[in-house]
Amino acid sequence: MTRLTASELRGIFSYDESTGRLMRGDKPAGFRDGRYDRVLVTANGVRSRLSVHRVVWCLVHGQWPEMDIDHKDGDGHNNRLENLRLATVQQNMRNVGPRKDNQLGLKGVRRTPYGKYQARLTISSKEHYLGTFDTADQAYAALSQAAIKVHGAFAHPCLSDSTGVNP
Repeated sequence: MTRLTASELRGIFSYDESTGRLMRGDKPAGFRDGRYDRVLVTANGVRSRLSVHRVVWCLVHGQWPEMDIDHKDGDGHNNRLENLRLATVQQNMRNVGPRKDNQLGLKGVRRTPYGKYQARLTISSKEHYLGTFDTADQAYAALSQAAIKVHGAFAHPCLSDSTGVNP
């Protein structure tokens, strides 16, 4: 599909900044598709599926983003402008939560065969061992501290949550 311009998108959609919703007329546009919201658009006889967060970016900024768009809070369905930011692929990947098959639900923490908990942080595609701890809380606290130090604003939101760890 030939990429629609911001002007063409504005002829199809509007954006409600207070809710983060993309609107087509007076109805919300799009659908949930995995971790993100998508919208179908037909242009020049070609039907395409677009990411709502990228359409929102184009509508607001007047051009398509040249980088990835990261959802600060890690929620791919929260398309409020204050939750969206440009990011490199690496930065965007830092802000991803634990995998679905993660048994502890804690990114970067695993239980060893000896009943202890190991914390590991990935930096530039290399795993860095942070230590072995008696509890998942201790391992996660070490991981959180290191992730915030290394990744800054792009550390996953749960890592910088001041309410503590909830394994």
